[in-house]
Amino acid sequence: ADVQKALSILSHEKPLTAVEQAVNFSLQKLSEREAGFDHRKVVAEALIYALHHHQEFSQKGETVDYENILATLQAKQATGEIIMGRHFNDGTRWTTKEAILCETRILSRVARGINQLSSLLTSEEAQSILEKTSLKQGQKEACYLMTTTTDRYVMVEGLAGTGKTVMLSQLQTMLPQDIKILSLAPTHQAVKELSSRGLASQTLKSFLHEQGLASQSLSNTMITLDESSMISNRDFDQLTQLIDEQVSLKGSKNIRVVLIGDSGQHLSIESGKPYEMLLKSHVCQVASMRDILRQKPDPLRESVDHTVNHRYSDTLQRLGQIDPNQYIVRHPCNSFNNSFNHSFNHKISTEVFKQLSSSIIDLQDVERLFLETQQGDEQKQKQGQKQEQNQTTNKESLKAHDSR
Repeated sequence: ADVQKALSILSHEKPLTAVEQAVNFSLQKLSEREAGFDHRKVVAEALIYALHHHQEFSQKGETVDYENILATLQAKQATGEIIMGRHFNDGTRWTTKEAILCETRILSRVARGINQLSSLLTSEEAQSILEKTSLKQGQKEACYLMTTTTDRYVMVEGLAGTGKTVMLSQLQTMLPQDIKILSLAPTHQAVKELSSRGLASQTLKSFLHEQGLASQSLSNTMITLDESSMISNRDFDQLTQLIDEQVSLKGSKNIRVVLIGDSGQHLSIESGKPYEMLLKSHVCQVASMRDILRQKPDPLRESVDHTVNHRYSDTLQRLGQIDPNQYIVRHPCNSFNNSFNHSFNHKISTEVFKQLSSSIIDLQDVERLFLETQQGDEQKQKQGQKQEQNQTTNKESLKAHDSR
């Protein structure tokens, strides 16, 4: 009887109008990639959908335009289906109810893990071990936090090239024998790097899939989640739910999660930025690693330090003092564009930029560097042309004077 009642209700549901179909499509598409999205994108995707279905909608005598799209969005906002961002009350930013609920669950679960564990080492024990290592200060602080915290979730924010993987190798030697490390990462390349350091590792998605098929106890396990800035809301929601279920339903004890990432690196392909959200919410203790280790030559390392601290003029000045031939083996190439090489006449090569960009905090910094460099070159070129014009004018004036 209940099934028949449900079918009866469904059969009498009012069919969606053209504009409702267009807006629903737009919201579904955008919410798969972003937790919050621009109002203009919502309108644009809805209009594109309407264009693809123009003939179908025309036969029904329906149209889709900005006014009825806006009216549909306002109706959805009134029912709570979509929400206008608190910091974007000018109407240019939207999110979905599902995204808000997902992020609320994540924050709640992480907060419930505060002061729920015993520390693995005392403060004195951790300091004694770390003093005997050659780790940089940031690496030591990360190891100290992970071994002395009483929280289930902690974070390690480290710039690229600061030795996060090396730090994990040292951490493995510090832990009590009954504690094992499971290193997860979003990409196979990151997993390969972790495995090369002797760490048991796998992708986060494969771990979640395996646990979904046959959940294994995670007691006495420290889960390190590398490249956490690339993790989506959906995956991190599943991970925190799994941890909660392990603790509350299966009685697993001493489960720890360490989020290791760089908020300036690539973000998740799917929607959400849980790593950045946790950083800004201050719900987790955070260790910071800022000592660049990847660049061995001092001049390049200094350039990286300037860049990550947004001192672009200092970066360009330092790079201008570097001779790329000291670090790069050049091969003759007849097809090389000499005009491009000429424009970088202050000895800044693309190869140096490539080494620099492998460890900076934000790829946009590289774009700014190229922009400043190109603008500087264009300005020099214009000044040179102006000087040539002035010289020509002066010569012509002298000739005219001599002829008199």
